Amino acid sequence: MAHALETGRIDAVVLDPVLSRGLMSRGFSLLLDLFQAKVFFPGLGLGVTRAYLDQNDSTVERVVTALTESLAFIQLPANKPIVLKSMMKNLRMTDPVAAENGYQDQLLTLNRKPYPSLEGLRNAQRLMSLQNPKIAALKLEDLIDSRFVRKLDERGFIDELYRANASR
Repeated sequence: MAHALETGRIDAVVLDPVLSRGLMSRGFSLLLDLFQAKVFFPGLGLGVTRAYLDQNDSTVERVVTALTESLAFIQLPANKPIVLKSMMKNLRMTDPVAAENGYQDQLLTLNRKPYPSLEGLRNAQRLMSLQNPKIAALKLEDLIDSRFVRKLDERGFIDELYRANASR
């Protein structure tokens, strides 16, 4: 999406702060900083069909566990060089200062316990329904399944990840 904005194929886009900051340095205008405006938006998420979930719940559980571990990994200061290198490669960034700023922004927005945000999903739904009105009719509460995160949380797995990281 950032590339499409840069090349003039689109006129506006909602972007992660890491990408928007880079575009601002090249003369693009920031209309709204969603984080500073306290506008919630879904970040890290995993979506599957109900049929897939019914047939592969153990796979989904392992993926949710791995994603939760990745959140803890990102936030461990010792892993910062690896995270920055990955950000620069995967976001095609060339400016290390922009990557550093983006890393700091991400630390502010990452939830240690990645429960789905109904408020964030509602904001995304409003935005997406401008392109596809059928999305407005979806009942988001029926689409959210937080049992995998809840299971990790209730057995203390998430808290233990951060305790283990703090002791490193």
